[in-house]
Amino acid sequence: MLRTAQALALLSFLAFGCARDESSVTIETPTQESATDTKPTPPALADSEVYLACVSTSADEGMPAHDVMLHLGGRAVKVGASAACAKLTSEHHGIPDTALSAVGGWWAGGGDYFYVEKVGSEFVVKLTYDEESSGEHGGTIADPKDAKVVARYSLSGEELQAPKLD
Repeated sequence: MLRTAQALALLSFLAFGCARDESSVTIETPTQESATDTKPTPPALADSEVYLACVSTSADEGMPAHDVMLHLGGRAVKVGASAACAKLTSEHHGIPDTALSAVGGWWAGGGDYFYVEKVGSEFVVKLTYDEESSGEHGGTIADPKDAKVVARYSLSGEELQAPKLD
């Protein structure tokens, strides 16, 4: 009988003694902010880490072809294509003095000129052009205010507007 009483006491202790007091339990429900995946913001790129470069894609020397690549720190993104392509300065083809980098070139009656600027909190890639009857080749250079926005990136290099590749 003593063993039965001890066994009963042990079972009672286990059943009631280990029970949680639900009034002291705090249940956290995720808030909208903590429920979303938040990534830490990468550090801003230095202006010197953002530049344009040309990569030849031509298999035929008679018809040049280049991909225009935007370098953002350690990665490169294709932002366009141009027949002729070389590094340019702001003295060429209406490229503004604010351009961090510019590439492009003239081929067979026309020229495509890409440049990247820091505009507020973004790096913006723009495209301007001239044609046989314009600029150095007989007319006026396209106004930089009319340049087409090709792509936009945050200062940390995150894509804001994907390149429009035609």
